Amino acid sequence: PQRHAFKFGTTNPADATFLVVRLDRRDVDIITVLEQLAVSNATSHLSFSQAFVSDMVGNRIDAVTAPTPVCQFVADTTRPQLQSFDLDLTGETLTLHLSESVNATSVRVDQITFINTPASGNATEPHALQSSTVHSDNGPTILINISYADINRIKQLTGLAANNLTTFLSLTDNALLDLSDNKLQPAIAAPSVRIFIADSVAPQLVAFNLTMFGGIPPLVLQLEFSETVEASSINVTGFGFLASGTSPNVTYLTGGVVSQLDSTHISINVTETDKYRLQALPPLAQGVDNTYLRADSHAVVDMSRNRLVPVAARRVAAHSADITPPELTSHRLDMDAETLSLTFSEDVRNLTFVVTRVTLQADANATGNATESVTLAASRYETTASNVIRVSLTLADLNEIKRLTALAISAETTFVSLQKDAIRDLANNEANHVPASLGLSTRVGDFVPDTTLPRITRWDLEMNARVLTLYFDETVNATSLTPRGLTVQNAISNAGQSYTLTGGTTSSPDGTVLRLDVTVDDKNGIKERAHLATETANSYLAAAPLSIKDMAGNDLANQWWPARALIVTTYVADGRRPVMETFDVDMDAGVLTLHFDETVNVSTLSIASLVIKTHRSPVNATAYAERALLASATATANMADIVVDLHATDLNELKRLRICSTAGVCHIQFAEATVRDMVNRSILAVSAQNVSVFTPDTSSPSLVEFTQFDLAQQLIVLTFNETVDLAAFNFTVITLQDLFEDAVANLTLAGGTLDSNDSTVVRFYLTADDVVAVQRDTRLCTRRGTCYITFTADLLRDVVGNSVRPVGQGAPGAIVRTFGHDLQPPRLVAFELDLDAPLTLTLSFNEPVNAGSLDASQLTLQSGANTTAERVVLQASSTTSSRNGRTIVVQLSAGDVQGLKRVALLKSANDTFLSLTAAAINDLS
Repeated sequence: PQRHAFKFGTTNPADATFLVVRLDRRDVDIITVLEQLAVSNATSHLSFSQAFVSDMVGNRIDAVTAPTPVCQFVADTTRPQLQSFDLDLTGETLTLHLSESVNATSVRVDQITFINTPASGNATEPHALQSSTVHSDNGPTILINISYADINRIKQLTGLAANNLTTFLSLTDNALLDLSDNKLQPAIAAPSVRIFIADSVAPQLVAFNLTMFGGIPPLVLQLEFSETVEASSINVTGFGFLASGTSPNVTYLTGGVVSQLDSTHISINVTETDKYRLQALPPLAQGVDNTYLRADSHAVVDMSRNRLVPVAARRVAAHSADITPPELTSHRLDMDAETLSLTFSEDVRNLTFVVTRVTLQADANATGNATESVTLAASRYETTASNVIRVSLTLADLNEIKRLTALAISAETTFVSLQKDAIRDLANNEANHVPASLGLSTRVGDFVPDTTLPRITRWDLEMNARVLTLYFDETVNATSLTPRGLTVQNAISNAGQSYTLTGGTTSSPDGTVLRLDVTVDDKNGIKERAHLATETANSYLAAAPLSIKDMAGNDLANQWWPARALIVTTYVADGRRPVMETFDVDMDAGVLTLHFDETVNVSTLSIASLVIKTHRSPVNATAYAERALLASATATANMADIVVDLHATDLNELKRLRICSTAGVCHIQFAEATVRDMVNRSILAVSAQNVSVFTPDTSSPSLVEFTQFDLAQQLIVLTFNETVDLAAFNFTVITLQDLFEDAVANLTLAGGTLDSNDSTVVRFYLTADDVVAVQRDTRLCTRRGTCYITFTADLLRDVVGNSVRPVGQGAPGAIVRTFGHDLQPPRLVAFELDLDAPLTLTLSFNEPVNAGSLDASQLTLQSGANTTAERVVLQASSTTSSRNGRTIVVQLSAGDVQGLKRVALLKSANDTFLSLTAAAINDLS
């Protein structure tokens, strides 16, 4: 049986026959704990000893040794009350102090709530216990061990249970029962903690994981601690990775994104930079066996600011992070299919591929400028396998690869390098870059050369610039361009007019576009054909396979040869008017050559518009002269170089005027309408352009004929093949003779008088002595058959100083063509009157006269030009002693002198005139 001996309690103070004992709480708590004692009438019996009480005189009461049942039993109906509580965060316990013993098994921890204010309605961070357990027997004190989850949740709530001022409890009436099954009396105001013991235990790193959720970044470091830690206190630089538990090398994090919730579990998103650092130190952090973590004490604190227990090296609990970078293992370049395939060590994400970070290079080490390389441009690509990227090379890249003569012509000249971040794997790991100094070689069989024939896709023609531009579907070798394989024609086939180029040059580099500088001859050859390449509709190009080669040596495809031709895409007509670029003069051959910048229509040439002159302008020119070509002509066909054959008339006049006697005095001018090109554009006018190529006259002038001998007029006429200079004419080298050789009679002239200017025809008069000498010799020049002429080279020179070709003895000789008899009467050309003694009248005639035939009576001196003026007719007694010749001096007789003095004449030259009759004198004929 259960029993309890009272140890405490009090009685009523008044003496009486009954005794009321007030039980002490301590005894009550013991009784209530005994679940089978004093719970009903049947379980309530009392016994006591004699010492229990005495009467008024000191007699002890008789002891009751046999338990006496209770007469009246009143059950406990008072609700228990929470009087106080203690919280030990270090020991992780909660102690409830109640007003009476309670049934420990009735405690419901989920009805116990921590609050941070006395008024539960105002609590901001409450926490109701969830999984804590009671660790005490029935009694007035209940000890609760706070569970791991509850204690860490309480620690998470930074405003709850941080000290005794933020630690209160709220219990519902269902929180517990006393031993009489009375529910707890709910408190109006939550009691505050009686004893508060803060957390003083340092947190510990329990475990860590390294993961990538779903196999994709970011790389996450998951930390599990022994208690809730303050997330904001995480110092990521306090965590470092090791490849083994004993490795001396620690790679500490430099940053990262930390989860924000205070908890026992903290996650850190590792930065890309730190991930790259880990990747750079394989096999660090690449698997369970090489992933260890060091945690320094300053890495984190718990909610009570207790520092972490340092960890030297903790092995990863779970590793599901891929930080191994993919590697380029091989590649295949197909120049025919125009593709580059890249094979990696693992599956890659094609969406991360950056084509522009792939470089083809001709050598494993392409760090120097000497190595040819091409970094690919953005282009289309596809994934042919999970770890293979196939790039469809752009036309630009393909052509640039072909343009570089040392790149990708064989497996030995094909290497690939990758810049950083060219592609990533499924875990977003950046592929290991392949530096230009360590390019990946091409395996034998993984290089396919270009065997496709190049094609012309279009062509342009600029007639004004003389440029023919060819466009190809791939890079071609510019040095292989052979213009002789190109033919311009006026129809797609069966062309009526065509022209095959004879030459041309290009300064274009190897590429898809070549500009051919058409020669002037070829341009003019095209323009000579009136219906060829004058517009788009009659401009076609045929290109033979030999015209060009691509960079692999493949000949041009024959799609435009020989049966079909390609029409021009862009045709630029020659919009410029023709220009005379230069002109040449050959004064020896009598040829003027005009050089135009294009073919001209010779039928439109107006030779009469061509003016040759000595100087650009008559201004400041001391000997300016010019000559329009009036008789010259050309037989040249339509072309750019027009040859004008100078007519003798024009040529001799040029020589007479000293035009083009030297290059410095040889210029040309003409108007706009002088000539037109093949599309009827008028030439630009030329005001004065100096000769370009000048060929001087080096030919000696020669006698064409002994034109006339007229003894009556004392005249000789000679005709030469060109204009001669009469300034140094030498009469004394001329000989007249009766035969062309072995002459019997001859006369070398003593002098003469010129009667002409510089010309091809020389007229001069014989001296009187020479005339008399001829007249005296009955064998010389009495008729045409006895009149020949000879002379030496000293006779004369042409206008540029070439000596005349001499005429000497020998057949056929230079016989006179016209032998003349003098039928013209002499003419008085002037007279002089000298009134000083002796008085003379001098008569000058246009030809020699016979002095002996003078009849002075036929002469009249008068004061005016008319016959009615005062006059004096001379007498026959006035005579002359002059010899035959052009000048006759008359000695006036005394009678004539007296007659002149009687009249009012001869006062001055203004009133002295002479008239004569036809009988006054005769010439020598």
